Amino acid sequence: VKDFYEAYVIYQFLSFLISVLGKGNRETVVNLLAQHADHLEPPMRFLGWCRGSYHYETPKALANAVLMQCQVFAMQFVFLKPMVSIALFTCNNLGYYGKGFSSPQL
Repeated sequence: VKDFYEAYVIYQFLSFLISVLGKGNRETVVNLLAQHADHLEPPMRFLGWCRGSYHYETPKALANAVLMQCQVFAMQFVFLKPMVSIALFTCNNLGYYGKGFSSPQL
């Protein structure tokens, strides 16, 4: 139950930040981030190490990409954390820990 609540709280915190900083408007948050674009790291790209670096034309484009990546990572956590918890619970109940692993101390 703790893992479900943890994932929900992280998603709600990100939504809260967007609501407070942008007064409910995502574009306002992007504009706020664009004002401080010199402090932003470009977001990770899928297979980015193979394709080289990507140059964002405007600070607003960089800020939009960074905020989108934060939202995607938060949603991945919200979906994956409960699924991993259910899988761990199922494995614990079935007594399967994999070859070479011992029972975790609960």
